[in-house]
Amino acid sequence: MMPQGFVVAMRAKGRCCRADTPGQAPTHAGCWLLVTRSGRHGEFLSIGHAGGHSGGQVGRDMPPPPGLTPLASCLGVLGPHTPLRGPAGFVLQPEPLPGLQLGGCFLRASGVAWVDASRGRLRLSLLGQITADHAGPWQSGTWRLDAVQTPWIGELLDHGSPTTQVPHPPVAGLASAPLRG
Repeated sequence: MMPQGFVVAMRAKGRCCRADTPGQAPTHAGCWLLVTRSGRHGEFLSIGHAGGHSGGQVGRDMPPPPGLTPLASCLGVLGPHTPLRGPAGFVLQPEPLPGLQLGGCFLRASGVAWVDASRGRLRLSLLGQITADHAGPWQSGTWRLDAVQTPWIGELLDHGSPTTQVPHPPVAGLASAPLRG
């Protein structure tokens, strides 16, 4: 079943057909994404570009770097006809939502993103138009992006809470207690 909340690193590959250069071959890119599903009912999806470029810095066996941070993000809102089971569909947003914080610069987008958890790892597919109003990692144009969850140390850390529960095997005679930060 699809989790309603998560923060995961994903290895992505994609291509962009730029609107300002019609007829030019698509740009192929490999990058790291930080993908976050949040909201009371898991209705928001933030897709943050966190590094890598068309030079292929994101190798198939390369783990995500520990300090992964989104440089620019687009936002999806859960579609009205998304089933309770199976892939979740998100409509990409052209404007930021008031009060919702995203990592890095906001990217205006239109299109769809699908997240699927059916094969043991989260997978993301995005097809849409992205407008980058600034110099940054994303190019403006039509994007096709496919990404797969990659084990990452950031999934095990809770940076926003003064109390962090560290998973460990139980030790006979000791009570489990949260660590104070």
